[in-house]
Amino acid sequence: MSDLVLAIAQFDPVPGDVAANFQTIRRLRGAAEEAQLLLCPDLALAGLPVPANEAGLSARVADALLALQADTADGGPAVLVGLPLRPEDGGRPGLASVLLGQGRELGRRWRVQLDSDPRLAETGRFGLGELAGPLALPCPDGPPWRLGVLAGAELDLPEVAEALAESGTEILLVPAALPFVPGGFERRQQHAVQRVTETGLPLVLANAAGGGGELVFDGLSLALDGARRLVALAPAFRESLLPTRWAREDDGSLTPVETSLRVPPPEEPADLYLALLAGLRGLTGRLGLELVLLDLGTAGRLLPVLAVDALGPGRVRGWTAGTDGNGLADALGIRTERINAGLVQATLGQLLESYGTGSVPIVPVHDLIGTALAARLGALLLSGLDRTALAGGAAASGYAPLGELAEPVIEALLRWRAAQRPDGALGPEPAALAAALAEPGAAAADQAVPRSWWQARGGAGAAPLILRVAHGSSTADGLGRPTHAGL
Repeated sequence: MSDLVLAIAQFDPVPGDVAANFQTIRRLRGAAEEAQLLLCPDLALAGLPVPANEAGLSARVADALLALQADTADGGPAVLVGLPLRPEDGGRPGLASVLLGQGRELGRRWRVQLDSDPRLAETGRFGLGELAGPLALPCPDGPPWRLGVLAGAELDLPEVAEALAESGTEILLVPAALPFVPGGFERRQQHAVQRVTETGLPLVLANAAGGGGELVFDGLSLALDGARRLVALAPAFRESLLPTRWAREDDGSLTPVETSLRVPPPEEPADLYLALLAGLRGLTGRLGLELVLLDLGTAGRLLPVLAVDALGPGRVRGWTAGTDGNGLADALGIRTERINAGLVQATLGQLLESYGTGSVPIVPVHDLIGTALAARLGALLLSGLDRTALAGGAAASGYAPLGELAEPVIEALLRWRAAQRPDGALGPEPAALAAALAEPGAAAADQAVPRSWWQARGGAGAAPLILRVAHGSSTADGLGRPTHAGL
């Protein structure tokens, strides 16, 4: 009897870019030509979060679904793909997983539980379906494979998995887009093990990998056999096509034919640093920007390193109000613009003389220079604000990648990076970085704007863009590692 070859498609579904998501699925399906099924991340056609009130999104998603359905008439792998759909009775839109194969729709299953994470924006927008049995995937020389679908947050609780097991499911499939949190892989694996323990069924999970800004997905798609053993694991934070093969035994159970284990998941603090890189890369890509800009006087030490690691020195620009060089920026290869902030401050003072006497505060002058220069360069303005600054009433003028990290965590990340160079990082080798950080002035002690500059703002300004790393508050333990409530 034929084995079930199930390929896990791990990639980054871009919110609202249905055409790009469709092409990615088509490309990965073509590369998985020997598989019977391609399992995609959750809501792979629309992306997460599903854009709200975007004109034409429903029509584009429906058209892409039909085009993908037509593709499956070529005899290649079937596809399990998720998307927002309106029921045939015209009721409230819901989230559905649709099985496409042999040029037709083989079945669909509606979500019965929504994710409460506000970044995914599911609760309150979509209706719930009813529990249903497994989907049937034709087997060329035997009875159909019976696929039970647990989408998104349905993995977290036992009810859906148990109902699927009772209705004859042979394998649990989890289309997922699980936002990164430190330690989140262990929690995800625990939930998967619990579902396998309760049902005795193998489980395959396809997670999104990538994202941008505050919403980042770490990949690490996985497969467990019915004995709760990890038999396949995809890499972190990057696209991957991971094949798994399952044999149907005489008793009807599916067992893995071979394992597909690869590199182990990154540990702390590497996982957090990789998430920061993915967030910055993804945001610049989705905004269509080639450059980022930072104020070297207020950026601190980690932000310039992070920016160069994410984008390369040619895509990072700095500016300074001082006349002295910046050893860290030079070591990182950051081109630096020198701007006379005092002249801008004096000019504004002259323009405002008719409204009273007094000097213009330097803080808004720096904000003005940074915003204007970023606009002139077509760059994303970066802010070095951390969690302490934001809690004290600060408002970032641009994207604050470190905005949910406490200072001990930031320093721990910097120490780690000075000893390690993660895969894909575009910055200097650890020895060169450590030497640059050890130079006098690397800590920017002679900043034109002091470290406590945000206090002068009084909380005024636009809300910051920040990378969220947990639902609850986070603190640092005695070793400077982030710990998170509720994990």
